[in-house]
Amino acid sequence: MLLKQPVLKTLSLVRPRLDYLAAALLLSPAVAMLSMGIGALQSLFLPIPASYAQAFLNVVIQPGRPLWLIIAVFALLPALCEELLFRGALQGLLRKTLPPRVLIPLIGIAFGIFHLSSFRFLPTATMGIVLSALTVLSGSIFPAMLLHGLHNTYLIIFEYYKVNSLTPFQIVAGLVSAAAGVAVIIRVRSARTAD
Repeated sequence: MLLKQPVLKTLSLVRPRLDYLAAALLLSPAVAMLSMGIGALQSLFLPIPASYAQAFLNVVIQPGRPLWLIIAVFALLPALCEELLFRGALQGLLRKTLPPRVLIPLIGIAFGIFHLSSFRFLPTATMGIVLSALTVLSGSIFPAMLLHGLHNTYLIIFEYYKVNSLTPFQIVAGLVSAAAGVAVIIRVRSARTAD
């Protein structure tokens, strides 16, 4: 028991509907684009110092380190651990006392603050809000883990291959994918209310 609550249910470690996993997969490119866009907008007001950005890259992308290892250590492992902490423990413990309209942004903002970087706060908090909403909607932490892991993976691949901007085709494809993900969630929610 976690604070006299069942651990698996509190942490939302329940089997997700496949629809929500599909939605997470479809939403992931657009969430990565959203993070990049918000980061670019924030940098207009709070530019990231070149030394900070380079130090971050030196830790993550070291010469000779294979891409699969970078993804495992800096994309998938953080997605798993951070989701267990934020959408699992924190959101799970507060879920009974706070309504979703307060809980979702609160957990998202806490997620942004947790990363201890004013330069990454807005994109990280926004992603945290999306992940919190997905966990509330699905009732399971696993779609958020999938979305978070894919988001981190995309950003690492962009840095690894030095992709500085997206093509119009990539942007349109990401938006179409996001629309399909939202449509899946709406369909699932509509089917639930019809039952």
